[in-house]
Amino acid sequence: STCSTTVTLATTLLTESQATEFTLEIYNLYATQRFSDVYALMHPGIQQAMSEKQYTEFQHRQFRKLRLRISQVTVVNVKGLDVQPLEFQNLIGGEGSYLSVAITYLAQFASMGVRQERTLSKEVLFVIHPETDRLYLLWNPLPVTQGTESIID
Repeated sequence: STCSTTVTLATTLLTESQATEFTLEIYNLYATQRFSDVYALMHPGIQQAMSEKQYTEFQHRQFRKLRLRISQVTVVNVKGLDVQPLEFQNLIGGEGSYLSVAITYLAQFASMGVRQERTLSKEVLFVIHPETDRLYLLWNPLPVTQGTESIID
């Protein structure tokens, strides 16, 4: 019916708007190195896989090592995902709706002693809790828990 289509469309638009704002908030926190605040926005299953201390130390190490600065964050696209991203299946269970947010940002960093500036693209993943409609950040804990260093994340 037209009424249910309108409700679905309004919910979708609200979700896209929320995901856009949430993504910009998260990357502002990254840019200002407020990693504990980013950690607090992650799904509880991811928080169980790595401690706040592990995550914040990892991110501080990355920012220090690269002398990383993030700016000019732009949300390019928000889309719903039909299936749960595989890397999160064992971490968060199967309930909820998943969103992918494509972003670009300007990264300034040092690599092999040379200062570089690059516009990078990234996909940020979220889950919407089915009962509370709360958005949670999905961040793969493997670089932290397995000790692998990612260049920029």
